[in-house]
Amino acid sequence: MSELTKEQAKKLNKLANALITAKAQAEQCNIEAELIKKDLIQSMNECEVKSFLLKDSGNKPKSIILAEKMNITYDIEKMKEKLGKEMFAEVVNKTVTITNLDQFIQIMKKYEVPYPKVKGLLNVQEAISNAKINELYKMGDLSLKKIKGCYEVSFTEYISVR
Repeated sequence: MSELTKEQAKKLNKLANALITAKAQAEQCNIEAELIKKDLIQSMNECEVKSFLLKDSGNKPKSIILAEKMNITYDIEKMKEKLGKEMFAEVVNKTVTITNLDQFIQIMKKYEVPYPKVKGLLNVQEAISNAKINELYKMGDLSLKKIKGCYEVSFTEYISVR
């Protein structure tokens, strides 16, 4: 790397300092914007308003909308109990990780091994599929009554500007 002239070093230092200052200002603006959003959500809730039209002089009118995102958290063990093996298999997505592939292949080639013998080599992760739950619900094969107590629903409010 070649040595910098005084002018080059001065220019680079000036630009680097400007970048650091701009990043700090942007971070502060983001913090302020989040606080304003929280205040706006609270005020809209207090006024029982879900949306309004913002008419700002010089700018195009914008719709301000208080929206909600629904989050569902399932208790997998309770779902297994309430749904039974067959129905549970229809609503779960499984991810299986083989932790030692060479050993797994050797065992499977050598023996016809039942799953419990191989299970220790596998890492199985289960997650309930909302899409599959919705499909079974629409078809009438699953009711909310059947899975009552197996999930928690929470809502997150946010502001949408259009």
